[in-house]
Amino acid sequence: MEFKYTLTVDDFINFNIFHFKTSKTSKKSRVRSRMLLLIFYILFFIFFIFIGKTKLSVFFLVPISLYFIPLIIFWDKYLLRKTKKIVKKMLAEGKNKSFTDEQIVIFGDDKITCKDSFSNVEYSYKVIEKLEENEKYFFIYISSIQALILTKELFESENKMNDFRQFLVPKISGVTSM
Repeated sequence: MEFKYTLTVDDFINFNIFHFKTSKTSKKSRVRSRMLLLIFYILFFIFFIFIGKTKLSVFFLVPISLYFIPLIIFWDKYLLRKTKKIVKKMLAEGKNKSFTDEQIVIFGDDKITCKDSFSNVEYSYKVIEKLEENEKYFFIYISSIQALILTKELFESENKMNDFRQFLVPKISGVTSM
């Protein structure tokens, strides 16, 4: 199977968002940071209510509450928006010729070949760590943070997509997803 396509900045951002949402490490980090925010807020609350029994403490408690409570509630959305901005800045600051060039990805019997005008890389199916997908993409992870990104728009039909899955899944040892 051979695919010719060019990834867009949005494709790369969507991969990073997908990885941000599904990565175990990312999930743990988000929970931990949310808990720290909550603890920080509770400590402020205790300090201003029990230690600083003045009108000034209420004056500080209201804006702090108006800041921390929504931040705690919408922490994941905040981090997601921040991730998008960071990825866009990272792409804008460097040379990304290989990324923005037309990609040719060939799924052979024993390897995956990725070509563009700057490189030619071959991957054994043994290096694939996992195969993930969402409504728009297939993500073929070749490391814990790097994946081949295939948009589902490359497939002419649902049957072709199923054929691709049936071709790829048996070649990947220990696939935990899909």
